[in-house]
Amino acid sequence: MLKKITSLFFAMLVLCSFTVSNAANKDDPDYASGKSHGKEIGEIESVEKATADYNIGNSSDWRKAMDTEYSTIKRFGLDEEDSDYKDGFWDGYMEGFEDEYKDAYRSLRLEQIKNKINNEEDEADSPYSEFTTVNMFGTTINSSDALVKMAVESGTMFLSNKMKIQKEDNDFAVIDSKRYIKVSDVYSVLTDKNIAIYKNIPLSIKYAGPDAGGIYRLNNGAWEYMESQVSEDAITTLVKGDTYVGGKYVILIDRQTMISDTGEHWAREEIDYCLKNSIISGYEDGTYKPENNFTRAEMVVLLERIMDWGTGEATDLYAYDDGALVQGWSQPAFKKAIEAGVISGYDDNTLRPNKSISYQEVEWVMQRVAADSSFKWNNVADKILSDKGLLSTSFENINTKIKRGEVAYLIYLYKNREL
Repeated sequence: MLKKITSLFFAMLVLCSFTVSNAANKDDPDYASGKSHGKEIGEIESVEKATADYNIGNSSDWRKAMDTEYSTIKRFGLDEEDSDYKDGFWDGYMEGFEDEYKDAYRSLRLEQIKNKINNEEDEADSPYSEFTTVNMFGTTINSSDALVKMAVESGTMFLSNKMKIQKEDNDFAVIDSKRYIKVSDVYSVLTDKNIAIYKNIPLSIKYAGPDAGGIYRLNNGAWEYMESQVSEDAITTLVKGDTYVGGKYVILIDRQTMISDTGEHWAREEIDYCLKNSIISGYEDGTYKPENNFTRAEMVVLLERIMDWGTGEATDLYAYDDGALVQGWSQPAFKKAIEAGVISGYDDNTLRPNKSISYQEVEWVMQRVAADSSFKWNNVADKILSDKGLLSTSFENINTKIKRGEVAYLIYLYKNREL
């Protein structure tokens, strides 16, 4: 009993010591100086990011707009600074960025509403005279050839908005004919302004083809797959987000994603999404093998495809005892991931690129990728159970190996911000 009391006493002393030390850091002049400087820079950059997001129709999301701590410290050349100064700089940067970003975005939105209210332009002479008026009661917008429609439900948007769907004469972006079969014309959805939307909007295009077809939207000069559902006479996707500014859409069939062994798999839709967005790839025999294990090298390459990491030029893979085992196809991704601090070697100074990765390792990696130490794989496993009715083997032992289908499901959640 005395031994337990003594142990508890020392544990409390350690906790108190840590608390005092931590508080002292924030009182340090270097921390205060760093926080002041970081807040000033954060406020300046947030206004630029908020304006850019608003103008291109991105939703108001300051976390997504803000760089990571690692990128910010590197970008301002603070690597050699005192750790207290860097901690203060990052805390101040986040504080300044969040507050000013929200204010700037709201101000732009308010200005748009004021302009709309004060606009007394004659509707007959307006450049939007051929547009469909959409308000809080909703309506259906059709293209002139009746092949495309958007069914806007009541309560999706407010005030008075104007929208139009028109067929375009050119593709706007090169479509790789070796990979894709172009099934439809390109259609543009036009709006008179950025529209705040509060429900998803179904967008349907007439279609009579295989399930491999999908609706793609032009994003930064490339066609990006949108999760699509094929019915008897149409293919439908959902326009999501907080703000909508229109877009360009086309139906494509991706030859590279016509996989033969996922039709009945529980993660078929998530695998299809990742394949069509070139996040994951199948095997040369036309299969994906969703129940196979996933290696560390495959995981690093997958993450590199969805993350904005540095060049990795400063990383020397041969500093690791098994660096020579990292194959050429995964070397750039390993270098970037190590530089970004997402992965590190084992205690024996190895990378083990060909080792199957476990649920536990995936959890640790995703905590770094998402900059969220609260991420737990079991939350994903719970969602698989509730949404798909499948019991992941991770419930028995989190150190067992993750399956390729589960990886696709995880990345789908991450990309669609459902984690």
